[in-house]
Amino acid sequence: VPVAHANAAPSLAMAPTLSPRLRHGARFAHIVGLVFAAVSAWRNLKLACSRGIAFVPSGVTAKRLSYISRRSGDDGNQGVAMYETLSAEEADDMEQRISVTALQHGQELTGVVMGIAPFGCFVDVGADRDGLLHISQISTEYIDDIKEFVQPGDSIRVRVLDTEGGKLGLTMLEDTKASQLDFLAPFQTISDDEWLDATVDEIRDFGAFVSVTPPNGGPTAPALLHISQITDTRIEHPSDVLEVGQAVRVRVVDIIGKKMRVAMRELAVQEEKEVPVVSAALTFEPDEWLVGKVEGTQHFGIFVDVALPDGSGTFRGMVHVTEIRAGFVDDPAREVKVGQEVKVRVIEVDEEFGRVCLSMRDPL
Repeated sequence: VPVAHANAAPSLAMAPTLSPRLRHGARFAHIVGLVFAAVSAWRNLKLACSRGIAFVPSGVTAKRLSYISRRSGDDGNQGVAMYETLSAEEADDMEQRISVTALQHGQELTGVVMGIAPFGCFVDVGADRDGLLHISQISTEYIDDIKEFVQPGDSIRVRVLDTEGGKLGLTMLEDTKASQLDFLAPFQTISDDEWLDATVDEIRDFGAFVSVTPPNGGPTAPALLHISQITDTRIEHPSDVLEVGQAVRVRVVDIIGKKMRVAMRELAVQEEKEVPVVSAALTFEPDEWLVGKVEGTQHFGIFVDVALPDGSGTFRGMVHVTEIRAGFVDDPAREVKVGQEVKVRVIEVDEEFGRVCLSMRDPL
């Protein structure tokens, strides 16, 4: 707060004895002083928070910024800052801690879990702020409940993952590229017609994530089971066939980098059915209109059977909700009816999965 000096502008207490012009000047000077004080306090608070410390005006009490999370409420997302009040000894300890910016990428540290959240946990590694250990950096396996892996007060070994922007990101995963690929090594030499045991971990609109057991046993490896690879017939959603925790039999489709894709479909059936669909759709230009029949709707789009112009057959494609018409579409079922004839264009063909993306909108 600004300190008054002898040669400072007249205060508001003196204002009644001054002329109107001087009284206005005194008020203006007082307001300017308050503005400068507020700006100065805000700058100090921002600087302090960037180091994990906040100072509040009453008593200048030091506080540690534990974390800032985002919580969803009825009125949208809201930032929530969590602070811990520090004692004088703790405040001195914070001054002696190592700066986050002095830590090196990959540096191994021992820390104590200070708190947990659905997305990860906060770890005290002796730095001037707690580090975030995201749930994806705890294990290569799918984690449903973080409390099954860490608890407040646990002592854990971590490595520095990121220090950008003064924030501290941590990981418990191995660092070397070779170790990142080790869990896929048992699957590298498996033929595409060999069946393996797997468990469904998570279900999404486009498919499911599964944990696959190697042929000779050992640690499981994560893999993507695409919706087109679940059954020989079309399904509206993976949850129509699968559920979390379900045991399934899969085969390896391919391994690219650190990602493995698997299928529940028989290899021969897949080759017989996908090739004609893809080859037929590849013959059309993006501005060429075709006639199709609506076979079903979902919240994300419309499934359409498209007739080939020469009458030799049909192929199935999907019109995404954004390609139905210009403007926002809340429910595709309100735009078309099953069995209705529609005009569509082929805008994209996924040769690998045999998917055809269609549009009902005019070309740009």
